[in-house]
Amino acid sequence: MGHLASLRIPLSFLLAALLAPGAAWANGFALDIQGLFSNGTATAGAASTRDPAGQFANPAILAALDGVQVVVGGQYISARSPFTDSGSTLAVGAPIPGANGDGARSGGAPWVFASYRVAPSLAVGFSFYAPFGTATKYDRSFYGRYQGVESTIESIAFGPAVAWKPIDRVALGASVAARRDHGIIGQSLDLASLCLAGGGGAACPPPGQLDGYGRFNATGWGWTATGGVTVEPVAGTLVGVGYRHESTSKAKGHLSFDATAQGFLAAAGVTISGDPGASLELPLPDFMTVSLEQRLTDSFQLLAAFQYTFWSRFDTLELRLDDPANGYPIPPSKQGFRNAFRVSGAGVYTARPGLDLFAGVAFEQSPITTTYRQVTLPERDTLLAGVGVDAKVYGGLSVGACYQRVQPLGKAQVDLTDGTGVVKGSVRSSANVGVLQVAWRG
Repeated sequence: MGHLASLRIPLSFLLAALLAPGAAWANGFALDIQGLFSNGTATAGAASTRDPAGQFANPAILAALDGVQVVVGGQYISARSPFTDSGSTLAVGAPIPGANGDGARSGGAPWVFASYRVAPSLAVGFSFYAPFGTATKYDRSFYGRYQGVESTIESIAFGPAVAWKPIDRVALGASVAARRDHGIIGQSLDLASLCLAGGGGAACPPPGQLDGYGRFNATGWGWTATGGVTVEPVAGTLVGVGYRHESTSKAKGHLSFDATAQGFLAAAGVTISGDPGASLELPLPDFMTVSLEQRLTDSFQLLAAFQYTFWSRFDTLELRLDDPANGYPIPPSKQGFRNAFRVSGAGVYTARPGLDLFAGVAFEQSPITTTYRQVTLPERDTLLAGVGVDAKVYGGLSVGACYQRVQPLGKAQVDLTDGTGVVKGSVRSSANVGVLQVAWRG
């Protein structure tokens, strides 16, 4: 198989698909809906002064909280994302042999938020949460396997916050958090097509009939900084603005290939010793949230929020080998994210002291455009709807639950061409989110 040494250019395009991120169920792969109230109000209460979870979007809300407050909870996302093929082809032009599939994987994300009023004008807080996350894994017979099979992003962040009221009705806040990131990206490699491209002729198996597998597994640290302000222009009205900056994630890890791929790459003249070390920078987005709380009566409150996510910096990914002589250089991969917004509204009804009911709806623009939509990221514009309840059970202890529906507006069309061929089809995604939370106020 010495003729395979001529495969260096097509091989580089084949491996570039290892940089495809995985699917989340709204707003790229950001988990930017934290806490019971934010989920149940479809994010209209993301920066609410109801409990310490609001510090995620705007730490200035801590100044409105009395005593010691702690919320502990989490969400479980049950997702589906079935792909229906409509003519995917290999790089050599032949149809991709394979099957449709659903790569969605369900999972959960926890949180802990706390606050403590130190003085009448000063409060501090703490947060532990998962700011980013996704899980996608198709069968290796999937039509789109050469552009992506599995993708996992897991982030955990934790850190302190402080809020200060310099004057009555105005509060300022800031927080900082350390963020631990973990990612896995895997795809099948069409070795038969590469064999044909290298001049193997009749010695090569039919295209799509000889697959290898490549995987990148990495971890890294980053940081998050959030600042915010709240203003109460008149009694019963609260306006807030929060801005969260996410540092670029610098993840280091290793590339690995199965035995079939290793044998083929060796024959192609690619020298690989062990699992080559590599690094990847993920330019994560910043978030701006504008919020409004309007008290209408003692028992009814309206909420609204607008979020703008600066996704356009997530434009190109480049995997760098620690040792260029060990492995094969992979060209940059275009992601083409755009900035996107979300607008939401909700109502809160106090049925009796200690029992609150709330519901909300939101429209979210997807940062993914048709041009760059991938099988592992088949997102499109989405509607969110949430409903929840929070009940005091004893003393300062309360328990809450909510349900949120994530419903994309129609099918997401995929028609993406790269060095592996063309993946063409549609995905009809959706997700159901359940949340449980326990709160203590003392």
